[in-house]
Amino acid sequence: MKTYNKIHLFLKSFGILVFTSGIFILNFIPFLNLDFWFLVVSAYLMGSVPYGFLLAKWAGLGNLQELGSGNIGATNALRTGDKYVAALTLLFDFSKGLIVSFILILALRSEADFENLSFINDFVIYMISILVILGHIFPIWLKLKGGKGVATALGVLAVCDPYVFGSILAVWFISYKITKTSSMSALIAFVSVSLINFVFSHFMMTIDQVTESKYWNYIFTQQSAIFVMIIMFIILLSHIKNIMRILKKQEDVVVV
Repeated sequence: MKTYNKIHLFLKSFGILVFTSGIFILNFIPFLNLDFWFLVVSAYLMGSVPYGFLLAKWAGLGNLQELGSGNIGATNALRTGDKYVAALTLLFDFSKGLIVSFILILALRSEADFENLSFINDFVIYMISILVILGHIFPIWLKLKGGKGVATALGVLAVCDPYVFGSILAVWFISYKITKTSSMSALIAFVSVSLINFVFSHFMMTIDQVTESKYWNYIFTQQSAIFVMIIMFIILLSHIKNIMRILKKQEDVVVV
């Protein structure tokens, strides 16, 4: 692919990301006084932008839903043989999750709130962040047939729970080195880290109660642990077909 075309692909995708981010930011401009449902819809629509599908079309690779596994994510984009398109798909799918969560935390959490986090604000942050992931998996533009949500979920977790994000990445890389299967590695990483995080957070918060300390409560909150578990279940459900292929030993090996 020519350098001009590579830059053109990036700029078109970046333009969409900036535009959808701008619409989402409108929710937090006080004088506009937008309804809560605008926040819900704008988050879903930002998540529903099918970057892999668009990039494959623009690059002349065809309809990504008719190639490989039919998925619009980075892994299937890689099956086309175009690593640049796959890398951009990963970047922008990751970015839409990261940007929404970052804007939410910036708007709804402040340093003054740190010692006494608002349950309602946290609930809104987690719920809207999950909507972005669901938008990616069920995009209205493609008859609700989207990606698996892994990259977008990682973008969300990079902001909402960096500890879990880093752990999932580490486990994924180790698993991929062994299995050479992207979907299996993602499932192993999300399930193992989410369960360990849930148990560990409960254990550490118990220590806080016994020692009358609040240190671990800042890092491992019950809301955060449940939030990560919900994301895990979403990822599991989006990978049902992959799980069936893994059990039948029919899942493709993807070389990154």
